[in-house]
Amino acid sequence: MARPFKCPYCGGTRTIWKGFRPLQQGKVRLRKCKDCGRKFKTRKMVI
Repeated sequence: MARPFKCPYCGGTRTIWKGFRPLQQGKVRLRKCKDCGRKFKTRKMVI
C-alpha cells in the first residue's frame, strides 16, 4: 500500500485528487485536503 499524501499546510493525510493544473512544461497534479480544505500540487509532473 502506498503512503498517503500529506498536506503541506496542516499535515493531514486525508487528501483527494482534484485534477490537473496546466503549466508551460506540462501539467501538475492537484490534491485537496479534507481536513483544512486547501488545494496543493504534488511533485508528480505529467507531460
